[in-house]
Amino acid sequence: MNEAVENTAEDDVFISSVLPKKLPDFLQPFVEYRIKLFSKRDYTIHAGETRNIESCLIINKKMINLCVHLKQFEFLPLTFESEGLVHPRFEGRIIPSISNYTTKNMNIPRGSIIGYAVLQPYSVK
Repeated sequence: MNEAVENTAEDDVFISSVLPKKLPDFLQPFVEYRIKLFSKRDYTIHAGETRNIESCLIINKKMINLCVHLKQFEFLPLTFESEGLVHPRFEGRIIPSISNYTTKNMNIPRGSIIGYAVLQPYSVK
């Protein structure tokens, strides 16, 4: 893997610094942003274990105009237990729970994609 890509995957990402300015109202229902959740550190999840995995994504201001939904990465061989909506007043690091229902220990290297944060403007005011 390219070294520059690896370094950016480990750095924290603050949502407020990456999103564009407000969209025109008529476009808001048609737009969503999908942000990859990268593992902040190396983890080993033992067979039958559930762990909280720190991601590199931090929500550092209230997302009053956005709906944030967590989704599993489609190629993650583990179960993403934290799928669902994030409270609109949540601020802080996204730390999803991941379960290993296999009989083998699984490693999640730092920088691995573990899920997505899907952001969509609220269409109902």
